[in-house]
Amino acid sequence: MKIIPSWVPQTTIVDLQWDDTTLSDPRPKGAWWGEIAFLVQRAAGNQGEWEWEPAAGLLELWVPDPDVPGYRHLVATLDQFTLPLTNPGTAGAGRLAPGLAPVVGDLTLDWQGSLTL
Repeated sequence: MKIIPSWVPQTTIVDLQWDDTTLSDPRPKGAWWGEIAFLVQRAAGNQGEWEWEPAAGLLELWVPDPDVPGYRHLVATLDQFTLPLTNPGTAGAGRLAPGLAPVVGDLTLDWQGSLTL
């Protein structure tokens, strides 16, 4: 999936992994990888965990805190998101978590689905 921030002229890629059998859970979770994880200053790597709220169509991207076991930091929230991501033309809006970039105002972004098997 492509993440296109409004505050910088570049695009970043986020790879999601999911298990189709867990998508019927009330709040499914899975792994993700992407350079956007490094916006959290203390991120230990580019891997995090996503949580999806199917009823609201929200996907949250989290990274673990390497110093506090069990604690994590929100990186971004993507709106109008559905899983499984089967249509490469799927797109929506979202926002970066507050305080992760040195800008004033809303840190909005667009996302575009892409499918790699």
